[in-house]
Amino acid sequence: MDTVLGKDGFILIKGTDIVVVCGTRDVFRCNVSEAEAGELLSGDGVLITGTGQDGMKQSVVAYYTYRW
Repeated sequence: MDTVLGKDGFILIKGTDIVVVCGTRDVFRCNVSEAEAGELLSGDGVLITGTGQDGMKQSVVAYYTYRW
């Protein structure tokens, strides 16, 4: 099941972390050296996987344009 975390946001490198921000909230953060990222086959977004600050492995899909 997918959960929409936000409709406005951006992806950035902040210090040693890759961060996905929606609105004013960090919805995903992990160390950039441990992150794995790959563009979706559709070309509409990216899948980013990494270990969060809580030590749990997490994944997030960030679409370049929100379509739903």
